[in-house]
Amino acid sequence: MVANVTSYRLLFYVIIYVITETEGVWVGRKCCEYSTTDECRSACLQARSKADITSHCRSNEKGLDACIFKQLSRQQCCGRRSNASSLCRHQCDDAFRAESGPTTDDVAQLASRCGVTMGSCLRNFTIELRKNSNESMHCCDRATKPGCKASCRHILRTETSDQVMADKLDVACGPVMPHEPMWKCFMHDSKPLDGGTGGV
Repeated sequence: MVANVTSYRLLFYVIIYVITETEGVWVGRKCCEYSTTDECRSACLQARSKADITSHCRSNEKGLDACIFKQLSRQQCCGRRSNASSLCRHQCDDAFRAESGPTTDDVAQLASRCGVTMGSCLRNFTIELRKNSNESMHCCDRATKPGCKASCRHILRTETSDQVMADKLDVACGPVMPHEPMWKCFMHDSKPLDGGTGGV
């Protein structure tokens, strides 16, 4: 991930009014704990929409942005506007409860059971996650263990789940060592990779 505007931000303004204006409660409030400054956190807790915090939060609030993107996507894919049955909406909600959100298996199963609209929405979410992971590709170049660089790049290109990425990187490159360049880069770029987006 880079410090400039991420793909998450490009989507915020596309869906923010469709969702938050009609349903009244800003789902991003539960993400405020991931802000890195007191000013941003305070603005987040008082906000009614993402627009209310843009002037208070830095452009590299990766953990916060990822969490809000996930919550907005959950509301868009699983909410009443999806026109899916209550059972499908409940199963969709459950899939988003995982730390990294719906897996590719979840997407396939929900698309099969609940229709193309929900499946397409979930698929778009996983595509954006993969794009975001690709923005962290530069961290792989800092790997010092033989074979780790190539494995790291392959993992980031093919996986969408933060947990699966972390597990596979642990096997390919060794356990998380905050002082090592590659892991230090990941932890600086994104809180989620070192255990942080909880409920994202």
